[in-house]
Amino acid sequence: MSTRRVLSPWHELRDLRSRADGLVADLTAARAESKAGAAAYAELAADRDRLAADRDRLAADRDRLADLLAAIDDAGPPVVVHDLIAVADNLVDLTDDEAIADPAAAAAFARWITQRVGTMISHCEVTWVADEGPFDPARHEAVASRPAPDAGHQGRIAETVRPGYLWRDQIVRPQQVVVYAAPEGNEPA
Repeated sequence: MSTRRVLSPWHELRDLRSRADGLVADLTAARAESKAGAAAYAELAADRDRLAADRDRLAADRDRLADLLAAIDDAGPPVVVHDLIAVADNLVDLTDDEAIADPAAAAAFARWITQRVGTMISHCEVTWVADEGPFDPARHEAVASRPAPDAGHQGRIAETVRPGYLWRDQIVRPQQVVVYAAPEGNEPA
């Protein structure tokens, strides 16, 4: 008997074993790809569910906002309209009665109109600002300057000419101020 014949089944067995190992490796890779595909599918399904929930939430928000807009339309004119009408009526009365000739009546009217305008401004979510301290060009408008009493006051607000106005923390009009300049005798040559 030849050695060759005896070794041949061992070679075949080794080849079969090698092919089996390759198939096992392919099967393992296919399982890994399948798991990755299942994970990707699960992630996509979760994204789909999140998007559906977002869509439902946005639809509810849209409906709520539509209801709010309808309620606003049903509420009539803003409160400030009634205040403006009262101011207009009093201006007409002032000119009809010639109350301007009476200084006390004119002063009382000026106080009243100042208070009413302040009320109207607050109804519009506007607040007034009268800062003190350092001049800030982002919040203040310098309308004049005066010599500082000393170098420590230079660049600070000396006086408010007109208050500034903010609407929801946004500047509508900057505060108009007088700013301290260099003290007299300290100006650069």
